[in-house]
Amino acid sequence: MHMRCTIPEEIGNLNNLRSLGLRSNKLTGPIPPTIFDISSLKYIDLSINNLSGSFPVNLCKYSRVLLYLHDNMFDGKIPSKLEACSKLQVLWLSSNRLIGPLPTQIRNLTSLHTLDLSSNSLTGNIPWESFRANIGVVDLSNNKLSGIIHSTIGNLLNASSVILHSNKLTGEIPSSICNLKSLKYLHLSHNSLEGQIPHCLGNLRHYLKIVNLSRNSFTGYIPSSLGNIPALESLDLSSNQLVGEILLQLTKLTFLTKLNLSFNNLVGKIPQSSTGQFPMFDNSSYIGNSELCEFPLTKKCKLHDNVQNFLPMLPQDDESGFLDGFSWEAILLGYGCGVVIGIAMGYFIFRYREMPKWFVKNEYRKRNVTRRRV
Repeated sequence: MHMRCTIPEEIGNLNNLRSLGLRSNKLTGPIPPTIFDISSLKYIDLSINNLSGSFPVNLCKYSRVLLYLHDNMFDGKIPSKLEACSKLQVLWLSSNRLIGPLPTQIRNLTSLHTLDLSSNSLTGNIPWESFRANIGVVDLSNNKLSGIIHSTIGNLLNASSVILHSNKLTGEIPSSICNLKSLKYLHLSHNSLEGQIPHCLGNLRHYLKIVNLSRNSFTGYIPSSLGNIPALESLDLSSNQLVGEILLQLTKLTFLTKLNLSFNNLVGKIPQSSTGQFPMFDNSSYIGNSELCEFPLTKKCKLHDNVQNFLPMLPQDDESGFLDGFSWEAILLGYGCGVVIGIAMGYFIFRYREMPKWFVKNEYRKRNVTRRRV
């Protein structure tokens, strides 16, 4: 049975304490500053309690390695004096009541691998230039962060998770994000991002498993390169302004267990494949696209929709701009004219190729009759 109690000040007398784990209790009140006066203390886990107040100013008086303070009720700002935490590997402060900007002193955390500041009330721009290349996990979701995703995000060469959903981010996704060759999880939903989805995401084919870009203002086509990511398990592009058809390349994703393309401006017949995962997705993956048709939707494709799906697959990325102004009706008209001209040419070739033979035979007979009479 858990009792509601505070952490006693006397805990600071444990001079040889190396690890402190008080996770998942009902501890209340502030953290005694004396805890952080223990020079030997490297591992601190006070997560999932009811601790409150601001962080002690001596939080980084001595080098820590693991610091778990998430799921409490801490308020105030993140301490800016992080210089002494140069050996800190995990800083987990999510699900608190923190306010203010992210301190640029994060750059001093040279050993930092995991930074989780999610579910707070942090504001301001993200100091991308302050993140070290060796950081693996960046979770800043569920805050009030604004500004753009700067191109310096490409410097996070070892990042496996970039989770920024539920903020106020604007602008486009920089192509430098494709420098993150170890990226597994990309979650940017519930922002105000715009522009086209980078085609180069298809280059992250070795690790990328989850892509969530939903509830933004992305435009353009679904990049065909996404079909080149064999490990992709979840793709959510819902509630954007995407156009064009759902490309057949996506049916090659054999590990895809979640697909959500709903509430866009997609058109045409939903592709199917006997070897892929597409047959398992129900209509919830496609609703909100008024011009999509066929299984699993109840809407049947019109004649021109069916004919269009028999035409060769045309590229739908940025490079296909030369197709602007042409439609499938014009292509069919060209095919029809070609057939008529071909038949006519075949007829004339056959006709004029045979006429000399007929003419020679008649002339030969006439000359033989004349000779016999003579």
